[in-house]
Amino acid sequence: MHELIVEINRLEEEGDAIYTEATRDLFVNCTDYKELLAWDTTYHYLEKCCDACEAVADIIENVIMKNT
Repeated sequence: MHELIVEINRLEEEGDAIYTEATRDLFVNCTDYKELLAWDTTYHYLEKCCDACEAVADIIENVIMKNT
């Protein structure tokens, strides 16, 4: 189980990097304000999903640690 939790944390860090790069690229290259806003909102929600997955993994890890 520990390996899976570590993998989730790694993927969340990778998601952070992708989010940062995608957002930067969006603001540099997008010329349509409505499109920019739509993609920025979408990227934001995807980032929050990654954060939530990491939070769940952290909670599971804490439960395991307290019960072993």
